[in-house]
Amino acid sequence: MFRKDYLMGMIEDMTSMIAKAFGLKEQKKYTEALWELDDLMRKNFRLNSELVNRMPTDEIIEMFRVGPTVEVDQLQGLARMLRAESDIYEASERPEEAVVRRIKALHLFVYSAIHGADRDLLNYPQHVDELLDELEEYKIPAAVEKLMVEYEE
Repeated sequence: MFRKDYLMGMIEDMTSMIAKAFGLKEQKKYTEALWELDDLMRKNFRLNSELVNRMPTDEIIEMFRVGPTVEVDQLQGLARMLRAESDIYEASERPEEAVVRRIKALHLFVYSAIHGADRDLLNYPQHVDELLDELEEYKIPAAVEKLMVEYEE
């Protein structure tokens, strides 16, 4: 019960902050929008955007490991923030940076899904489908393709 309340509070905070970031994006205040997302990462995960984007995805997943299990619902929360960040980079005409974040977000969403993430918490199937559409013209890394096969099963 406590875990569910914590996750719901985190999702509510994320939703409002992501909405604020998208409002800033619409006003073409890209730097401020990225700062909002960075603050949200720091608050919820004690990570910053620069660190998350420099780390390999497997290391990020290990940071969310508690004993033998990975906190996949929190992991998909981080994936959602990376997705929002990628949208801001796309809008600011920095497509290379957007693609890197989209691939990482896809990897985290699919990993979370395979390992029992709450399907309704952030509606990961919709995010996965949209990310696949956005990445259609790019080569997906082998590790993500392998996860996709497992996800599709």
